[in-house]
Formats: sequence, C-alpha cells, structure tokens
Amino acid sequence: MNYAITTELMRHQQDAIEKLKGVKVAALFMDMGTGKTLTAFEWLRLKQHKISKVVYFCPVSVKKTIADQLKQHTTATCYVFDDKTKQGKIPAADFYIIGIESMSDSKRIIFCALDLCDENTAVVCDESTYIKSHSANRTKWITECGKKAKYRMIMTGTPTSNGFKDLFSQFRFLSTLILGYNSFFSFAANHLEYSEKYPGVVRRAHHTDVLAEKMKPYVYQVKKEDCLDLPEKTHSTRHYSLMATQQAAYQIRKEAFFELLEKYEEVGSTAVFNLFTDLQKICSGYEIENGKKLEFAHKRLDVLQEIIEEIPENQKIVIWAKYMHDIDSILAMLRKAHGADCTSEYTGRKSEKERAVEAQRFMQDRRFFVGTQSTGGHGLNELVCSSYAIFYTQSFKFAERLQTEDRQHRLGQKNKVHYVTITASNTIDERIDKSLAKKENILLSFQREIEEIKKLKGKSDKKLKEVLKKL
Repeated sequence: MNYAITTELMRHQQDAIEKLKGVKVAALFMDMGTGKTLTAFEWLRLKQHKISKVVYFCPVSVKKTIADQLKQHTTATCYVFDDKTKQGKIPAADFYIIGIESMSDSKRIIFCALDLCDENTAVVCDESTYIKSHSANRTKWITECGKKAKYRMIMTGTPTSNGFKDLFSQFRFLSTLILGYNSFFSFAANHLEYSEKYPGVVRRAHHTDVLAEKMKPYVYQVKKEDCLDLPEKTHSTRHYSLMATQQAAYQIRKEAFFELLEKYEEVGSTAVFNLFTDLQKICSGYEIENGKKLEFAHKRLDVLQEIIEEIPENQKIVIWAKYMHDIDSILAMLRKAHGADCTSEYTGRKSEKERAVEAQRFMQDRRFFVGTQSTGGHGLNELVCSSYAIFYTQSFKFAERLQTEDRQHRLGQKNKVHYVTITASNTIDERIDKSLAKKENILLSFQREIEEIKKLKGKSDKKLKEVLKKL
C-alpha cells in the first residue's frame, strides 16, 4: 500500500489522529456528518507501511459512499464486494469494501473475507453497532476476521444506542484485553443488572466509570456541535438495490415509454413527468396500474431505519418525502418503533392550522418531523430545533430542494446541519441526484436530450435505448 490523502483534515480530525496514531486498535465515536471516514483513512495511511491491505466492513447501503469517498479523498484503490465476488478471483486493491449484512448468511462472502484477512491486514468496522449483538452471525465472523489482523478500528456515532451492553461486542472485536472479558456472560455478570420481571431487559449498568477508564486510551469521541470548523451544511448519500419484482416493474415502465417515443414525433413534458414519477414510485415499493395500487417488497424503509439508528437519540430528525404513500409508510414505521406520539406530520392533507400545531409539537416534545417538500418548503421556521434531515424521496426541482434545506439552515439554527439522501442504485434516483448537484431541472434536461436524439435519422432508436438504460 502506498496511498496519499488529498483532502486537508479539519481540526477535530487532526485531534483524533494525534490521540490514536500510536495504538493498534482504535474507536472513532464521532457524530454523523463530522467526517469520521476521512479520519479513518488518515489513521490507516499512517499504518500502511506495516500492512498490505484494508478490509473495510460497512452497512450495505454505505458501500458505494465509501468507495466514492476513497476516490474523493485519497489515491487508494478499492474493490467493492458484490454478488459476483468469488474466492480466488478477487482483484488486487488497497481497500476491500464488504457489506456487514452479507457476513450474516452469505458463505461465499464470509469465506472471501476470511481469505483476505491476515497479519498484514487492517480491519475496519464502520457503524460498529451492527455487531453489538454478541450472538449474531455477522458479529462472530467479522470478529474472526479482526483476530487475524494487525490493526483494527470501529466507528460509530451512537456506540450505546441500546445501553452500555452494546459496548461489549464492539470492544471484543478490537481486543478482549481492553475490557478484560472473553465472554459476554462474564461481562454481564460483573456489569449488568437484569430485570426480574422482564427477562433479558437490563435495569442498570454497574462500574461504568471503570470500563470508561479502560476504553479511554483507544477512543476518540466528538459531537457535531463541538466541531468548530465543520461546514455549515454537510451531505451524505445512502444506497440500496431494487428487489427483483421492482426491477421487473421498472423495466416494463421504461419499455412502455420507449414505445411511446416510437409512436409519436414529439413527447411532451407531461409524458416525461409521468415516467419519472412512476419510476420514482417503483423505487419506493409501489406503482399505480389501472387505478389500483400494487406494492412490492423493498429496502427503502430499512435504509431509513438504519440512518435513524445512527443518529443520537436526543437529536430531532426531519424527514422529507414526496408522495403520500411514502409519508404513510414512514409514519407507520416510526410510530411502531418509537411510539404513537413521536411524529409530527406536515402535509397537504392537514389544514394550515393543524400544520402549525404539528410544527409546534415538533419543537416541544416530538422527535420526528415528517413532511412533503411541496408543503414544507416555505414559511416554516420551527425546524431550526433539528440539525439532521433525511430526504426519503426527492423533488425534481433544485429550487425546491434548496428551499427545503433552508428550513433548517437559517437564522436561529445553532448547529451545523447534516442532510442524508436515500438513493436506489442504478435508477432514476441517481439521475435526480446528479441533476440537483448541477442545479438543473431534471425534467427539462431529459426532455431536451430526447428531442435532440429524435432529430438523428437512422440512429435515434439505439440512442434512445441507451438513454433509457441509464435511468
């Protein structure tokens, strides 16, 4: 390995490196949006003369983001594990990016990961609360990978989301010598007091100050509000793949649009809008056919839940969606997981007076604000109490996205704001992301592209298919 860092570290990132540069195992407990990934890249760079590769475990939805960040911030090469990865056919690279969930039940991925890990390897577990369960398969196999490695690192912004017991497996991955226990049961016997009425429920943890002192040399912890040179707004993207039934429906819809293009000389903006809307809905797990709603299994809600679990419980969260089906799905999921009174709904089906009450309740005692961008993009000042926003589905218009972001990033906001966008890989979502990054209206740009192609005599069909394939 011989890679360089091409991005200057911020002050808090430099502080982390200064503290942890001399240890072989390390924990970055840094809030979402504070740059823990770049910090990890720099820590690993300092070790690269003693290792030949990095095996980097992260949630499946983050694999592409990590690969993109490696390209953005370093000169390192990487290989991302996928459904084609096989033993003996893995190309050489500096970083190997593996989805944590794949280590639960994919023997193919597990054996490939074990083959890669040796004494010349560094193993990273990004979002290490994914291995907090001491009995889970993925915890077992990722810990086995770590045992082979010379250097190990865990990373998360919420190390104790379900209480102090979450720390055991994360630190066992680093080293059993840190806490001094080889098994969860010996750890529990000394530090956890269980409820007699509710088996398995921890009433309280004991001697936490002793454990904190043991962990201290290996941990760097920082909150978003303490990062003085963090940009005012930071962004990240979480990816997922469509299920087989979604992919089939998605392809059928594109083919129907192609037939429309062949039939008519001109295709208006309404047809393009309908195509994009239908594709976006399929990504969210449903479509409307002949007036009936057809629903598909999908992963979008799962990704939303993952993101929420990575944000400290004392932080309020704003969630934006475009369609009422999405709003209803989000509200049902949140109320089931966090209680009936955890959400404020801000949509067009609420009256102006009701929306005002919902916004006030969000400021006072509700953790989640769930709204549509078309309704919440203007005249809403109460969202400054939150510094986290998740875009579940996006608007086609840059102006609407910007206005929505500015509901939080405005006068009265005391913290830096982090925005997370959920994106279905290789779909309309990615085209929307690119168009918004260019400050474009995706509908207009796509319509212009179609019109230009249709002017090409003899080649238009092939070109149109190429364009649709990219959607």
